[in-house]
Amino acid sequence: MLKGILAGLVAGALATACVLKAMAMHQGERAGGKTEAPAAGAPDPAELRTTVDGLKAGNEALRKSLEARKTELASIEKKEEGGGKKKRKKAGEKTWKELAPLLAKAFGMNGEGDRDNKELQAAQIDFMALIARIAKQRGVALDEAMTVPEGLPALLRAMLESGDPPATPEQLAEIDALIAKYGKDWEGIRGDQSLTSKLEKKVAISELADGYMQSVLDTMSDAQKAGSKSFEMFGMMSEGMGGNSHYTNGTRESVTSNLTDAWAKALKFDESQKAQLAPYLDAYMKDYQAAQERIQSESQPDDRSVWKKIQREQVKAQIRAQQAMAAGLSLSPAQQKALRDWGTTYQFWIDASPQPADPDEPPPPMEK
Repeated sequence: MLKGILAGLVAGALATACVLKAMAMHQGERAGGKTEAPAAGAPDPAELRTTVDGLKAGNEALRKSLEARKTELASIEKKEEGGGKKKRKKAGEKTWKELAPLLAKAFGMNGEGDRDNKELQAAQIDFMALIARIAKQRGVALDEAMTVPEGLPALLRAMLESGDPPATPEQLAEIDALIAKYGKDWEGIRGDQSLTSKLEKKVAISELADGYMQSVLDTMSDAQKAGSKSFEMFGMMSEGMGGNSHYTNGTRESVTSNLTDAWAKALKFDESQKAQLAPYLDAYMKDYQAAQERIQSESQPDDRSVWKKIQREQVKAQIRAQQAMAAGLSLSPAQQKALRDWGTTYQFWIDASPQPADPDEPPPPMEK
């Protein structure tokens, strides 16, 4: 009954990342919001949005299914214990070292995924349980848990240790030193008083994680790199840098209206303050699009890191808007806190050809 639930969540996350990437690249092909027709074969924004809507709905259904199955599992365990049967090892008691080879198969990293295998299904649940345990121990949100030293850094070490060919003792010692440095730097970012907002710390930790992953790749042999699909997958999973994401598309006017509503709600602004968002949002949108165009023009076609660079620069554009609002607006203590704790990031793209507004069309979905 549990089969495929976690695999589906991961597949949905990856597919959503790919679709959002295609949306951004499609927007980049129309630099400056020009209205010329898209090139042959270019992704259609309406189709992409429909795909994202479906993926998000599917992921939500999978999450609800997972919660239901976890409740069933807890009930079964309780009955088994009451009946004197052998106690089942609870999810969350496993380590990355135990889970790494099973996760590689469960997520199809090595091309040998078998989602009907009961052991692999259990490993998927243990994966989520371990992430939840790490988040609780570190006092971070669930979607930020992979960035802590015990999260992705430790998992990638375990993947290499159980890989084919496996890491050498010397290689593992080098990676242990990298994890120790990562942990020290991670703690430093968390406690850095000069980083006054959640978004600033998010960008800093994302840059730190990229540096760690590159350092690990530098320790790998050619044979290990040839089989490093797991690294690519986890890189895609981390592209959102944790936290909620809001996306929208349409004419510049409709996108501006949608983002104005979203920002005002997130920052607890009243109607008079909402009206004051216009210059900040306009500067942000121009900065956001300029970052994408600049990085795309400077990057090589085969640069696999270009999307993450674009995304990070766009979050930096949001940080600049955040700092400008903090300096230029009169905010209550609660609103100042909401601005500092602002963690939602935003994706938008402007349609090439403005379409008449449809009063019956619902607004794009927004993660809360």
